[in-house]
Amino acid sequence: MITDTIKTLTVVFSNKIDRKELTSFRGAVISSLNEKNVLFHNHLEDGFRYAYPLIQYKRIRGKAAIMGIGEGTKVLDEILSLGQISLELKNKESVFTVEETIAENIGILHSEEMISYQLHDWLPLNSENYEKYNSSESLAFRLSLLEKILVGNLLSFVKGIGIHLEEQINVSITQLNKEKVIKYKDVGLMSFDISFKANIVLPDNIGLGKSSSTGFGVLSRAD
Repeated sequence: MITDTIKTLTVVFSNKIDRKELTSFRGAVISSLNEKNVLFHNHLEDGFRYAYPLIQYKRIRGKAAIMGIGEGTKVLDEILSLGQISLELKNKESVFTVEETIAENIGILHSEEMISYQLHDWLPLNSENYEKYNSSESLAFRLSLLEKILVGNLLSFVKGIGIHLEEQINVSITQLNKEKVIKYKDVGLMSFDISFKANIVLPDNIGLGKSSSTGFGVLSRAD
């Protein structure tokens, strides 16, 4: 039974971009816009918007992209109406041309069967959980910790798009595909590529976990 639906709108540009450039891409987009809606940057006059990011900056098929989710779909109108935007990246001016738009209306529902997903460049661990993860040699403990965090990330997504689910979300990590330490804002963080199953239907390309607005924790449905 469909609990609710959520709209997504993804604007894919013709320009290639490296994942390391996504933070700069985000800043350049914000600087170029006449209407600086809070959803583009999540900064408020008195602090920070601590909520699931409804505008996310992506790398799709190696190309720069912006994804709007729910209310975030409405604020992409300025970019779509222009068809292209001039951005300064690495002290170089470039014209980013809209190549493709993908509009979807996804039913968020529980599934009787577990659905397979992949999660790339996921940053699940804060400092406290990093200590717990590193101090244990038990793979079972590590997987259990990651699964609890993943459930929390999924709940944050569902809450952030204004949907209430009555059923419990269950996940099972089936494979740790890659684990590495990356530098993010000069801080070392553990990044994971994982395969998992969950009893919920989710949209492709949404971000989960830390820094999901700038290309980390990108979800895709497994074949």
